[in-house]
Amino acid sequence: MWVLVGNLLDMDMDMDMDMDMDMDWPRVGRRAFSLIELMVCIGIIMVLIGLVAPGLGNTMSQARLTRDVSLVRQQAMLIELYTSDYKGTYPYAYHLTGHISRVARAWGLPLLDGGYVESIAELDPDIDIEQGLYPSYSLSAAMVYIADEMRPGLVPPRSEQRSRPNRTHQVLFPSSKGLTLRQNDGDITVLGGVNGFCCGLSYPLWPAPISFADGSATSGVMTDFLGGSPPYLEYGIGAPVYSTWLGVRGRDR
Repeated sequence: MWVLVGNLLDMDMDMDMDMDMDMDWPRVGRRAFSLIELMVCIGIIMVLIGLVAPGLGNTMSQARLTRDVSLVRQQAMLIELYTSDYKGTYPYAYHLTGHISRVARAWGLPLLDGGYVESIAELDPDIDIEQGLYPSYSLSAAMVYIADEMRPGLVPPRSEQRSRPNRTHQVLFPSSKGLTLRQNDGDITVLGGVNGFCCGLSYPLWPAPISFADGSATSGVMTDFLGGSPPYLEYGIGAPVYSTWLGVRGRDR
């Protein structure tokens, strides 16, 4: 008899527990995302990416420009050390001949030969010599060309232009005369294009880092250094900073 009563009590407790579980934990069915909801989520994510990406790109560009301005300032310091050891003469690759731009782009070789740097990469970290790319940074051609031939109406044809070394005392306005600049991004395919500073073109919008003969540095597009005047060139002479009118006697800002 006691066994029967025990079994009835167990059955009653089981029924009470089942009822409690049904009351406390109602079943909730799982429903998957519909195609429309999924597309809405993807659309929201794409909008967020579109809002964030430009800001991220601008931040990276600004960081690179800051690095480049610091680099041209270091270039100016090294050139000052070089000129103090070589009677004020700006770096000049004597073994090169040809157009002045060739000598201006090779300004790092005398610093390398003189032991001021261990490799060209210290002066131009973005150049890839193995791929034969143009140097990204150039010395102002005014530092390696005759000032008397950098006047409107007196510029000889390119085939007759001959470089020569100039000295620091010839620079009349050191704080206004550009010394080195990032002429292009190191890729020959964009030389003079939208990623370049040279040569008198009005459309480049890419700001270039520029050092000056007094050791200061800044950045800007080519039109920032025209003084409000339209670009005027003769046989490659007249581009601000790179081939300034009046050469070492001229101003870039």
